[in-house]
Amino acid sequence: MVICQLLQGAVHLCGVLPKKNAGNSLRFSVVDSLLSSYKITVSTPFVFDLLVQAYAKLRMFEIAFDVCRYLEECGFSSSLVSFNTLIHVVQKSDQVPLVWKIYEHMIQKRMYPNEVTIRTMISALCKEGDLQKYVDKLDQIHGKRCSPSVIVNTSLILRMLEEGRIEDGMVLLKRMLQKGMVLDTIAYSLIIHAKVKLGNLESAWKVYEDMLKRGFQANPFIYTLFIEVHCKEGRIAEAGCLMKEMEDLGLKPYGESFDLLIEVVLKQENRKKV
Repeated sequence: MVICQLLQGAVHLCGVLPKKNAGNSLRFSVVDSLLSSYKITVSTPFVFDLLVQAYAKLRMFEIAFDVCRYLEECGFSSSLVSFNTLIHVVQKSDQVPLVWKIYEHMIQKRMYPNEVTIRTMISALCKEGDLQKYVDKLDQIHGKRCSPSVIVNTSLILRMLEEGRIEDGMVLLKRMLQKGMVLDTIAYSLIIHAKVKLGNLESAWKVYEDMLKRGFQANPFIYTLFIEVHCKEGRIAEAGCLMKEMEDLGLKPYGESFDLLIEVVLKQENRKKV
């Protein structure tokens, strides 16, 4: 039907089939049927996009995403339009975390976002109430407002680090950096963040020194990471020195830096009293 340009008929077919299989544990039965008849009917990959989009519009999000990945195993990649349709519909639902899972998968498979994708992801950040949180983080790192795409991509990496998926986050960050999807100074800061998360302070410091050698400036985000580590280990003097370094460099410490120092100092004072 696709080859004969009976597009509406193909869409209708793909729209009806998922409904019939909605309660079927064999969720790949429709796509298997299309795959088995692919060569016989001299079909095109477009028919698989129609199927994914039909599942998405029927709000069968998990099945749509599973079918995307299943097709990849069979040598077919869903189009950017299909991914955009899927994340748009998911973003409108109550399953916003799935939006990030799909977006991450896109980049892993080298399916890079366009303006439509980024607009949807910004809407997802707004819906979660997290947009300002990540904009503030980027202000601490970069000192300037960043483009929506940089906000979205940085948000994804920070989420992965917060979830403890550090290795996956670094692999994805490398790919983003190669494609110019994040700024160098942001990438350095995120790598340092990952090293600190892993407890490898020495390695984190080496990355920081390399960053400075390459002409990039220190930022409050990195200093706060190091201050936090020293505070947690009870090294108040070192944390205080870092705070002074920040001030000498003209960097404005933000609330977390002061809160950490005050909290640790108070704990130490209480111990002395005991």
